[in-house]
Amino acid sequence: MLSLILVLLLCIPAAYALSIKPVEKWTDVLFFFLSTKFLPPIAALLPIYIITQRIGALDNVYTLVILYTSMNLPIAVWMMRSFLAEVPKEILEAASMDGAGLATRLIRIVLPIVSPGIAATSLICVIFAWNEFMFALNLTSVRAATAPFFVLSGVAQEGLFLAKALRGVHDRVAAGGHRRVRGAGQARARALARRDQVTRGTVQHPSRGAVA
Repeated sequence: MLSLILVLLLCIPAAYALSIKPVEKWTDVLFFFLSTKFLPPIAALLPIYIITQRIGALDNVYTLVILYTSMNLPIAVWMMRSFLAEVPKEILEAASMDGAGLATRLIRIVLPIVSPGIAATSLICVIFAWNEFMFALNLTSVRAATAPFFVLSGVAQEGLFLAKALRGVHDRVAAGGHRRVRGAGQARARALARRDQVTRGTVQHPSRGAVA
């Protein structure tokens, strides 16, 4: 939740500056935000681990807050910029003529209009933060462990035993099925051989000799 609050506090003013009051070369700014998502997280794991270890920030919840904020901020800026671009500028101009300042326009006019966009952005950020597992696994142990980390611990202790038991049952059922299939195949082969003998007239009946 703390990383979500920080993301919203940072992305809304940035998106407002890029949509309502666009800066020069705002497309380059948006591309810069998006380019930060090009780096695979595994490539940044070792430098981040070394830095957090040297500053004594391992197994610290604020380390994850900073990482999750930096990871979710680019996509949040992109989403909020698309929502803020739909705000009619005439409303903002009218509010400005009535004497409303920047903070008043942003809080009392813009935010109520883009509240669905804020909800959608918040949901995306929560999902991304919840699904993140690599940093939580490598940078935390007990005090700052996230919910997926505890889920993995439960699976390692109990779920693997259940998986092995189910695998054993599956192997036995599969082996029994193979034996039944093989037995049925052998019986069918004997029946075909017997029918062939009857057709050729060489079968021996218990009460009489060979069939002529």
